[in-house]
Amino acid sequence: MAITDVHPLKLDHAVLLDALAQAGADVSRPSAIKCPFHEDAHPSAGTHESEHGWRFKCHGCGFGGDVFDVRARVNGTSADDELRKARADDTPPDRRMKAPSPPKVHATLRDAWRVVEQHIWKATPTRRRVFVYPVNAAGERPVVFRGDFADQPKRIAQGRRTADGIVLKKSDAQALPYVPGHVSTADSSEIYGTGDIESLRQAGRVVLVEGEQAAESLASIGINATTTIGGAGKASLTDLAPLAGLTVTLWPDADPPDERGQRKGIAHMRALAKMLDQLDPAPRLLWLDPDALGLAAKDDAADVVARYADLVPEQARAALERDLLDEATPMGPASEVSALIADAIAGRRFVVPWPWPTMGKLSRALAPATVTLLVASAGATKSIVLIEAAQHWHDNGHRPAVLELEDGRAFHLRRALAQRAGIADLTDDDWCREHAETAAEADRRHAAYLDAFGRCIHELPGDTQPTLTAIGDWIEAQALGGKRVIVVDPISIAEQTHEQYRADQAFTARVKRIAEQAGCSIVLVMHPRKGAQGSQTIDDIAGGAAYGRLAQTAIWLEHWPEAKHVTVRDGRMGLNVETEANRVVRIVKARNGRGQGMRVAFHFDPDTLRLHERGVLIKRGGDE
Repeated sequence: MAITDVHPLKLDHAVLLDALAQAGADVSRPSAIKCPFHEDAHPSAGTHESEHGWRFKCHGCGFGGDVFDVRARVNGTSADDELRKARADDTPPDRRMKAPSPPKVHATLRDAWRVVEQHIWKATPTRRRVFVYPVNAAGERPVVFRGDFADQPKRIAQGRRTADGIVLKKSDAQALPYVPGHVSTADSSEIYGTGDIESLRQAGRVVLVEGEQAAESLASIGINATTTIGGAGKASLTDLAPLAGLTVTLWPDADPPDERGQRKGIAHMRALAKMLDQLDPAPRLLWLDPDALGLAAKDDAADVVARYADLVPEQARAALERDLLDEATPMGPASEVSALIADAIAGRRFVVPWPWPTMGKLSRALAPATVTLLVASAGATKSIVLIEAAQHWHDNGHRPAVLELEDGRAFHLRRALAQRAGIADLTDDDWCREHAETAAEADRRHAAYLDAFGRCIHELPGDTQPTLTAIGDWIEAQALGGKRVIVVDPISIAEQTHEQYRADQAFTARVKRIAEQAGCSIVLVMHPRKGAQGSQTIDDIAGGAAYGRLAQTAIWLEHWPEAKHVTVRDGRMGLNVETEANRVVRIVKARNGRGQGMRVAFHFDPDTLRLHERGVLIKRGGDE
């Protein structure tokens, strides 16, 4: 076979995902994967499509490549070895793609457990349990395999029970809420049946917890309880319709805040509350605050039930209902506002400040879960301004990530060095050669800082085309990695398609969803629309109407070739001040702020490459 015969393997996304799964990765979200080739606390990798086919890339360890590179890494061989294996296969690759092998069916529970332990977990747990869900719309019983270990966290695997046996692959159909009381173990040869979903509805009320073990613990003392499949962050995998019209008490786990200040268990239950609120009839929702229960970090309902171990089940139920469930707080649309205010009071919700306080206060451009458009006219030095802002965010612990699409990281870090040292000439090769000692000293003094800050500046892999899909994958990976401010500079460099309007709509919807789910702030750098006459409105921004509708904030940075005498309102002094300016920011849109339509004057210093805020522009050259 010619080498081109294996090309279909590179074009098939499923083949790459299968290779990554063999390496131990969870590929349920191809754009956000925990890299199996290094210790990856948060998803820092993903797959993307290039002109040569599908590829894997990790932004953490730097490993990347096509399916043959991944296979080589897994097998300890070379990509050439894996190519030779593929060419030597008697079955044509294109035929394999058209007729994939059916999933392996395991006749008994013991067989399924053996595969889970040996090939998925590659470890033997000290305790094994299988939780069986009700029959879903596809006629399958989703099952969850749980293994507890003495010296490492629990592990979970999913499968489904079909008419033929047990398949170790997630169901394509949604699961129904869990019905406690049907736990199997690895010592069993068969999975038991599950109860009727109507048994959850008989009492008219149910406690919704996170995890099958918590639901089983409550059920053991007679409390009607359920959970969703997949754990926190997987609310959409369960069909909550059977809970319509019930009284549902949501009981989050006592998860500690993560690096973004978010609590995973609470965020999960809030997502479920929104889904439940859309049911018809909507259930009556109650909220049980885990902080009021005196739980240790990561404790859940099972730990609370353990407090009543000395009581018989009937007494334990009565005590838990009296002490906890009867004190649950009613929820409703107003509770969403209450949650926002509580997060603000606790310091979990805040607007990330810009280096320029007046512009930041008027625009509130970096509020949580928002998208900002930064529009820059020609010569406005927008990338230099962004580098200064990114340093400010980095220095204050706001975890920025900037994707630079026009120039490499070294180019932008050299500008950061010039700003840090206050010497713009450090970006000039001739000047550095003529002032070698000064340039070398500045480089030495700030090298450690550039190493730290440089990790905030990103590029797409060299062979990755800057498509909206690839850019969206990068944004999602950064959001899942806990980045608070995520910048793409500029989005307008993305490849155009013959259906650009549809592509823009899909991209903007995805970006907005990422911002809302992660609570981060996303900044998209834009250019003015060709032919715009300088009116600086939403309609004058390149990229189509989808971007203008998406963004909560749009700010327009304009360059004045010659400095102008202006009158500004100095917010710190509360006075009108005469000054000079050569840049101005117009706040075109400010959904979260009060500055829409206002202009803020700035002076850009070419000797230091820094931008200095002057105040709200009142008059320019005699014009009101």
